[in-house]
This record gives sequence, C-alpha cells and structure tokens, in this order.
Amino acid sequence: MGSGGFNEVLEAQGPTTDTFFRGEPHWSDPPVANVALIAAIEERLDITLPSLLRELYLRQNGGSTDFVFSAITPDAPLDAGDDFERHWRTSLPDDGLRPVGDLDTMTELQATFDHDPDGSWETYLPGAERLVRIAQQGWDEYLCLDYSDGRREPRVVLFYDGHWAPRSEMTFETVWPNFEAFFSGLRRATLTEEGGVLYRGINPAGPHDQQGQGSR
Repeated sequence: MGSGGFNEVLEAQGPTTDTFFRGEPHWSDPPVANVALIAAIEERLDITLPSLLRELYLRQNGGSTDFVFSAITPDAPLDAGDDFERHWRTSLPDDGLRPVGDLDTMTELQATFDHDPDGSWETYLPGAERLVRIAQQGWDEYLCLDYSDGRREPRVVLFYDGHWAPRSEMTFETVWPNFEAFFSGLRRATLTEEGGVLYRGINPAGPHDQQGQGSR
C-alpha cells in the first residue's frame, strides 16, 4: 500500500467541487448525474448520500481526479522527499469515483463472485451489507461509505483485502469521520513541466491544467 514509491511535492490547497475532477468521465453514462438518478440509487440502497458527494455527482458522474493523497501523520510536510510514504498515502483507489448508478454494497459485490462461503467478506468485514463502495482498485482495495451501526451520516473507510493475511485480521486501513473530512484532506501533486508537457506527478496533467484552469 501507500503511494507506490512517489516522492511528490504536494499543493497546500485541497479540492473544491470545481477542481476535483480531472477530465470528462468517458466511461460514465450519463456523464452528469441528476437529482432523479441520485434519488433512485439512494432509495435502492436505503441511504442518503453525503451532500458534498451529491454535489460532485451533479457536477460530473464519477471520473478521475488528481486529488488522491491523504496525510497519515500530523502536520505532514508537503515536500516530504524520500519520506513521502511515511507521511502520505494514496487514499482514492484507481484515482477516481465510481458513477453514481454503479454504487452498490460490498455484500452485493460479493454475490457476483464464485467463492467459498466461509471466506465471504460477510464473515470478517463488519457491516458489509451497509458498506457502499465509491472507489475501487483491482479486486482488493475499496473506498466505502460506512452506514453500519445505524449511521445516517456515513463515515468513510478504506478497506484492503490482503489475501496473504488471515481473514480474521482484516481491518479498515483508514477511517474518516465523514465525507467532508475525507474530501477536505485530499491533496494533489504540484504541476511540473518536462519537454513542454505539463505533469502532475508521473501523469500528464489533465485538460483543465492544460487550459490554465484548475491549477490553483
């Protein structure tokens, strides 16, 4: 886990609804959610989405972002150099949010697998039926809204299903008290230029940066 060996210099400014998304979500249908679609998903899952997440979906129906890093130490330095992984971690799996129409619970996801019932997430992941996955990396890292224990305002949890660890030891890697706290703590790499091309970290900068927008 962690940042994959990066030693980025991060911006001090966190995301806003205007700057969060990196570009058009070509894989999302529709590309922008609407109130009716959000309401239908909330009814199906018996949840109320955090208001800030709802605003993001009304801006763009999921997609990639450069705001992927969260501090794991108090007062984490923006320029941590070779100690980057000690202070920061990648907290948004696959660098983006899933479209609102694709939101489901970890229990629903489990049902799509051919698996040994004794190894089901439901046997070791607390409240899997009330964990709504909003981001995913491969088949082992999930960012979820946690509505378990009767929560109406969910906390945000990062779950890593490390298959080499005993299932009984599976725990959340990180917990944020609510979506606003998770969102406000996100940071992105500063812009750099190489050969006339703008980059954020190892990735070419998104279209907003190329147009001189969203880089502040």
